[in-house]
Amino acid sequence: MFRYHGKKSVLFNEAVVKEKYGIHPSQFLEYKALIGDQADNIAGIRGIGSKNAIKIIQGIKKLNEAEWDIFERKRQLIKLYTNAILPFALDQLLFTKDLENFKTYEFLRIIHIF
Repeated sequence: MFRYHGKKSVLFNEAVVKEKYGIHPSQFLEYKALIGDQADNIAGIRGIGSKNAIKIIQGIKKLNEAEWDIFERKRQLIKLYTNAILPFALDQLLFTKDLENFKTYEFLRIIHIF
C-alpha cells in the first residue's frame, strides 16, 4: 500500500506493516474492524484499542457474542473492493527507491481521482 503524504509518503510493505502494527498485512482488515477507521468515519468496538486488537487477532483474547456481531458489520464496511479494473498491468508498478514509477504511470493522478 502506498500512503501519499507529499515528502512524508510511505510505501507499506509486509515488513513495515509488521513493524508498525504488529500484524501481517492480511490481518489489517480485522485490525481496522476492531479499532475503527476515522478516515471512513467507522467507530471501533468500544474498549478495544490497538493492543487488545492484536491480542484478539493472535487468539489471546476473545470477543463476546455482541462484540463479534459488531466486528462482522465493521469488517463488511471496511472491506476493500478488489476487482477494480486498472489502466495498466500490476507488474508495471515495480517500485524503485525514489518512487519514479508512480510519476511514470501517473499513479498519483489516479489516487486523486478516487
